[in-house]
Amino acid sequence: MLALMVGVTLCNTTDFKQRICDIVWTDSLTPDEFEEGWHSVIKDFELSNNNWLADIYDMRESWIPGYYRDELMSGLMRMTSRSERKNHFLDKFVM
Repeated sequence: MLALMVGVTLCNTTDFKQRICDIVWTDSLTPDEFEEGWHSVIKDFELSNNNWLADIYDMRESWIPGYYRDELMSGLMRMTSRSERKNHFLDKFVM
């Protein structure tokens, strides 16, 4: 999905994917740290005109763990994300 929205070349030939995942899929960043990281990635890869990224950024408070990490369900989200990543990894070898 990410490659379709920002470009296969960008995802496959740069560290974009790793950098965006490092700021999105962690509950250890505060909202301010997320904001700083997000803006840095957008600037470094010249993605300020990408509508999809702008749209998901506008909804960040509902899906970025740092914004709701003090809520009781934040641990559940982290555990669910871990499980989904493991399942995705294992599916590559089982399917």
